[in-house]
Amino acid sequence: MVEASLDALLNCLICFSRVQDPRLCPYCAGLCCADCIQRWLRESRASCPHCRSPLTERSLVNARLVVKLAELVECKEALCARHSRELAYFCEDCEEEVCADCALFEEAHKGHKFMRVVEIYGRKEAELRAVGELLSTRLADLKASETAIQGKIDALKRTKDALRTEMDQKGEALLIQLEKDLAEPLQQGSEQRSALISLAQAWETCQREVTGLTTGSKARLIAAAPAVISCLKEHLKVAIPSAIAVCAGFALSVKPEYVASAFILHDFAALQSHTEVTYSEPLHCYSSTWRLKLYPSGNGSAQHTHLSLFLEMLQGGVQGNYDYRVELVNPVDPDLRLVREFSTEFAPGECWGYNRFLQLEKLTTDGYLDPCEDRLVFRFAVRPSSYRQLCTSQRAYITALERTVACNRQGCDPAIGPKAASQSPLRESIEMGVVSEEENDGLSGNGGEREAWIERRFKGLMESLVA
Repeated sequence: MVEASLDALLNCLICFSRVQDPRLCPYCAGLCCADCIQRWLRESRASCPHCRSPLTERSLVNARLVVKLAELVECKEALCARHSRELAYFCEDCEEEVCADCALFEEAHKGHKFMRVVEIYGRKEAELRAVGELLSTRLADLKASETAIQGKIDALKRTKDALRTEMDQKGEALLIQLEKDLAEPLQQGSEQRSALISLAQAWETCQREVTGLTTGSKARLIAAAPAVISCLKEHLKVAIPSAIAVCAGFALSVKPEYVASAFILHDFAALQSHTEVTYSEPLHCYSSTWRLKLYPSGNGSAQHTHLSLFLEMLQGGVQGNYDYRVELVNPVDPDLRLVREFSTEFAPGECWGYNRFLQLEKLTTDGYLDPCEDRLVFRFAVRPSSYRQLCTSQRAYITALERTVACNRQGCDPAIGPKAASQSPLRESIEMGVVSEEENDGLSGNGGEREAWIERRFKGLMESLVA
């Protein structure tokens, strides 16, 4: 009972826990933790929580005696419950503190191993301190990593906001440009519509006059007919204006621009007789180099029946998905120009195109082959399928340039490193001409089996649809 009352006296009046850094009220000697009473005086009221007397932080009494008393109570609580002696030993088998009498005379601890509490406490405290220091270091590293990651997140958010602002600005600029391009055609269309409405009203008036004459008296019709017929003839002379071609000429730039070139094939008849394959001049597109590969008399199963045409990525190009467009110009009828467009995955040394680009007999019958000049004119263009592909290609190109510079500084051959890193038996076969273009429903490539071609074609179609 006395111990319970003593414990109650050592408890804080505010938090009801064992008092920490005790302070006394000078009026009622009420005991409180320093933090509790200070927070009470700041946030609640300037009076004692026990006796309600006016109280300030400066009037509080520092109760050092209570600290000593609490230490004595704690020491008393640490005595052995059976022998009322100090718990000076630790039983390693039972993992509990015992007094000397328990260690020497109790059957429950007979044959057990004991250590002094002071010794094991010092050892465990040192271990805990070491672990605590390690945890503190790890915590500091964790907080530093968290700060770094948060910095990256903030940077990403800023980049996102900046890109969103830029996109909004570009979208607004595109809308303004669209309005500007459409303004004149819209004005012309409105004027043309007004003219047509006026003409229709005049003709309706004439039609009513004619109807009125045909339903009236014969004498009136005979008398008015010459004037009405003359008026009708005058109206019929007015031609109905044709509808204007409303075309804004507006292109939405959601993909990189095409890089184009022309390929003029002179002396086509001679090439058909003596040349199996001919190439255009190289076209440098962003980070890769391209050329047209043309078989004047066809290739494979299309030989002697069709013109075969392929687009080739030269060695040193950057692998990725590209859009390409090939056009055969018709000098006789520009509306009959032949245009083929596709999107597919290219790798350095690969070429993709059409075994059956056009029947050879149609070159003359449809006017593509100029009989006087004996030449064909091609236009071809290439671009990455997306801006992401463009950035990837440029990054790879920059990396290759940096590797070349490093090789030059080290005195090694810069051509061997990149080639050795990217060369494969399939690429070597393509360069040596062992692997040729194969027919695949008009679209062909020298990349291997039909399954691989189908997979690439499907992938190109899907990416073009998504884009």
